[in-house]
Amino acid sequence: MSIRNLKSEVRSGWVTKEGSKHRTWRHRYLVLTPQDLRYYADENESKLKGGLLIQDCVFEDSLPDQDEKKGLFGAQYYYFAVTSKPIDGVSSSTLDRRRLLMRVRTATERAQWIAALQKAKRWLEGSDDQVAASTAVDVMPASETGSSTESASGSSPIQ
Repeated sequence: MSIRNLKSEVRSGWVTKEGSKHRTWRHRYLVLTPQDLRYYADENESKLKGGLLIQDCVFEDSLPDQDEKKGLFGAQYYYFAVTSKPIDGVSSSTLDRRRLLMRVRTATERAQWIAALQKAKRWLEGSDDQVAASTAVDVMPASETGSSTESASGSSPIQ
């Protein structure tokens, strides 16, 4: 986690994200703030690869068609998706909305990502006074959640 994000970061950690063009899976370092969800190629946040605005986003935390798939060597993954508008300056797409499909290694990790996304959205909407008062205490780096280098989750829409 970078020092510059310490007060505004809600959660950060590694997930595996499906590519939008070639549908390959890549490790990405996610940084969730109350305004947006950004992903990077590395933990140093040196190269922004993309992101979505939290405002008006939809979360999917139960993707039955995905959750039953096994990865390489029979690894179990848990999927989740976020659909929203891309953040300015990082998307070459002209689409109004974009869907990020991600996976993690445990159901707990998926639940933590979904809870953090919901918390960020509530804060942005002004409906969670406790979130607005939070600072670095709420930062949940992947190293503290017991996650490995991959993350994922599922599909019933949550707004």
